[in-house]
Amino acid sequence: MMMKNILRNDKGTSLIEVISVVLISTILIAVSAVGVIAFYKSYNKIDSYVSLQQGVMETLHMMRYGLRMPARPEQLQTLARYDAGATEYWGISNAGRIELPGFQPFLGYGNRVKMFPATLQTTAQGNDYLEYYLDDGAIRATYIYRGNRIPSPLQIFPKKKDADRVEVTGFRVYNENVGEYFTPIEGNVIALVGVEIEARVLIKDDPLPYRREFETVRYKTTIAKKYAGK
Repeated sequence: MMMKNILRNDKGTSLIEVISVVLISTILIAVSAVGVIAFYKSYNKIDSYVSLQQGVMETLHMMRYGLRMPARPEQLQTLARYDAGATEYWGISNAGRIELPGFQPFLGYGNRVKMFPATLQTTAQGNDYLEYYLDDGAIRATYIYRGNRIPSPLQIFPKKKDADRVEVTGFRVYNENVGEYFTPIEGNVIALVGVEIEARVLIKDDPLPYRREFETVRYKTTIAKKYAGK
């Protein structure tokens, strides 16, 4: 009877109970850690994919509505001839004339688009232009502004800080004018331009290339030139 009372009134913790609590806590911590890691990976994947989509859409928006000129004037060879307050934008929609260098008639697309501004600030020779093209996994731009060429191309997309994980895998420019696919571009007025961008982002890195995982997006849009009669 006394032994039963001692067991009944014992308020201490046995070794088995301590081990059980530690074991359960360890399991809960491990499960939580797995859940946190999975959530972190999923979040990074979604965030990278959304950022990739945003980058492609911003690039298409820039090509449509224009790049502010002069773009990055600190890279220009002669700064004295430039107005720091200049706010004109050069794009496909407000271009005076559009060319598709390297256009392949039988493929129906090219990989460069060149636009000449329809502004009064252009030089008397009319040689100012802005050109977008694909080079080494990035969309770049080069231009002549008021007769001065930038010394090196601008990297439009991806940004240089993202170049190690984002790559443009396709950049196609179409002449969407009816009946233009199999006829020479020279001498024709290009009023509708189709632009397609395909890009991918690295979501899982690995020393072995075939084990790396990517998310890919592809967008195509048609841009109308306002000054279609010029």
